[in-house]
Amino acid sequence: MLMPFTRWTLATQLLILVGSVLLLTTALVLLLAIVQARFVIEDDVTGRNAVLTDAASQLLVVPLASGDRAAVERILTLVVRDEGLARASVLDAAGTLIASSGEAAPEDPADFAQDMAFARAAMHDNQRRSRSTEDHFDLAVPITQDGRILGMVVGESDFEAAADKVDVVIPQMIAASLLVTLLGGLLVWLIARYFARPVRELALAATVVGQGQLDAPLPIRRGGEIGALATAFQQMVANLRTARAEVLEQQNTLEARVAERTTDLERALMELQAALGAREQLSTTVRALASPVVPVLEGILVMPLIGVIDSERATLLLNALLKAIEQYRAHRVIIDVTGVPLIDTQVAGVLLQAIDAARLLGAQTVVVGIRPELAQTIVGLGVNLDHVVTHADLQSAVSYAMQSARRSV
Repeated sequence: MLMPFTRWTLATQLLILVGSVLLLTTALVLLLAIVQARFVIEDDVTGRNAVLTDAASQLLVVPLASGDRAAVERILTLVVRDEGLARASVLDAAGTLIASSGEAAPEDPADFAQDMAFARAAMHDNQRRSRSTEDHFDLAVPITQDGRILGMVVGESDFEAAADKVDVVIPQMIAASLLVTLLGGLLVWLIARYFARPVRELALAATVVGQGQLDAPLPIRRGGEIGALATAFQQMVANLRTARAEVLEQQNTLEARVAERTTDLERALMELQAALGAREQLSTTVRALASPVVPVLEGILVMPLIGVIDSERATLLLNALLKAIEQYRAHRVIIDVTGVPLIDTQVAGVLLQAIDAARLLGAQTVVVGIRPELAQTIVGLGVNLDHVVTHADLQSAVSYAMQSARRSV
């Protein structure tokens, strides 16, 4: 039930709330005014009845004592007027009705009997007596002379006439209340607009700030809570501008540092690439030096082996030997192992692979430089070198290769 109400504008909400309260308050005040007006008028009627009845009791002393009924009727006519009593009656000392003026007596015998009983009871008690109903007010006042009761005057006032006067005024009061309500509603509407306008401006400014436009002005120049809110909002926007400027400055500084760092990294990368190229070139040179193949004579190659031979170097040696045999069309290959400190199963396997591969390419392999300790190691490993030609030194191996070449020719 509250959701549609909460979605309305602030001015509409204030107008509905305050207007409803104003209308309800006006209706309550109008109702209280009508009720109070009835009470005031009834009090005025009873007070006027008492004054007129008391005055009539004093004026009726002489006519009633002399038995002048005409004078009694004239006096009753005086007190019964538009602004006076509704009906006035006079009873003699015996309780008999002798004169009456104003409205007619009740047609109902029971009502008439009650009126007479009320007047006789007051006469019997020799004191004032009153009674009140919804329609009228009755007051009985004794008429006395020198302590002797001469009769009783009864004044009756009608409340209906007073009620009619109130009913005449009610439409005027309602019209005045509606006018006051309309004026109040207009005033509330103006007040709501007065307060709602800066709120809308603040909401619009917040939307603009949310879109990143921190330089948009806030056209609110007021005091009080609205002014304090606008000032706080402007201070917040100023802080956001300062923070954004600091962020932009830090971003520019960071970008400059990143650019500088990128340049340094590119320079370092170029240096690293150059170093890697030099290293690769050096590695190529080292590989070439680690597996040299030297053509000493036509058709005769010498491959001196120096240092420890691992699996990677063994592969390089085998590839270099086969390429050299193909390149120089060699028919004799001398492998010098003088510089190899240790021959194990792996090195022996490499030598056998090289000898077998060279034989497949049509070249005979001669191994030189096997020292005594290496020979013991090879025999201990159980490597079969029966088909391998061996010589003690390089000179004898070259002579053997030359003689073999001449015999072949």
